[in-house]
Amino acid sequence: MSTASGVLIIRMNAMPDVPLERSLEAPAGVFRAAVIGDPIDHSRSPQLHTAMAKLRNAVASDVAAEVVELHYSRIQAQPEDAQHLASMLRSEPGWVGLSVTMPMKKAMVPFMDSVSERGKLTGALNTVTVRHTPDGELALVGDNTDVDGIKQALMRAGFEPERLRNEPAAILGGGGTSVAAIAALMEWGATRVVVAVRDPQKARDELSGVIAAYGLHIELCELRSLTNSLLKPAVLISTLPAPAIQQWSEQAAHLVSPDSYLLDVAYAGWPSALVELWREGGGVAVHGLAMLVHQAVEQGRRFIGFEPREESLATLCDVVGITPDGTDTVVVG
Repeated sequence: MSTASGVLIIRMNAMPDVPLERSLEAPAGVFRAAVIGDPIDHSRSPQLHTAMAKLRNAVASDVAAEVVELHYSRIQAQPEDAQHLASMLRSEPGWVGLSVTMPMKKAMVPFMDSVSERGKLTGALNTVTVRHTPDGELALVGDNTDVDGIKQALMRAGFEPERLRNEPAAILGGGGTSVAAIAALMEWGATRVVVAVRDPQKARDELSGVIAAYGLHIELCELRSLTNSLLKPAVLISTLPAPAIQQWSEQAAHLVSPDSYLLDVAYAGWPSALVELWREGGGVAVHGLAMLVHQAVEQGRRFIGFEPREESLATLCDVVGITPDGTDTVVVG
């Protein structure tokens, strides 16, 4: 089926007698990529990657690069489809990569030929790149560009990472995005990261990789303890889904101070109650779509050799309806 925008959605469980190779076939010479996961019907990845291909082609003559044609689709998939998807990338011509979302981020790891250090650290990947070696071999490389997305979203909004040498950071939630957030903060040299979760003991399993690497700098606490907390972080990264943000926004708002930063990863329902309270307290709130844009840019580098310019980054932000600094929304034309 196709969406209103014309983006093809392949539902793997809806075509048991149809070879996946034939259902996704594209013309020779065309690059292919897709977002995989479930749900994906409302994913912005097709729009972002299609826009990146157009932006790349617009300047191709300036850098002596070939024009590329990219067919980017959606593939609805569950963890049991991971091996099939890896085989598809290996056997079909034209595939350059996959954007990986839940519930596939951990499921794809065992089927990679190599995984980046970030991928190993976080135990999950959001990017699969198809690479061809000089001797003609094909390799599937897993990476986690969510880390880049978090860092770029905050820096482009004005956050100065050097603050983390003397000021703490805080994270709401203990899931997969929280792991990427910890990795991003530690790459900046953070000395103290407080992670507030519902169940600290349960969160230790999800965070085991980063705790093993950075345990001395990571503190786990219960979300409800934020009500009486005196913590004033330089940056708060909320990885909670929208309903949970509504529940915990008043407690988390106690952490705001003038010139503190909030990245609200759950971009549905922007601005959330937490964003509104953060702004009222003099803080800067960054839209989760900014993270989406910048993690996709890193995928574009790997898939089609996209090199962002300032004006192209502004265009990509406009595609998803946010300002170039990621701190507000705009009307998508």
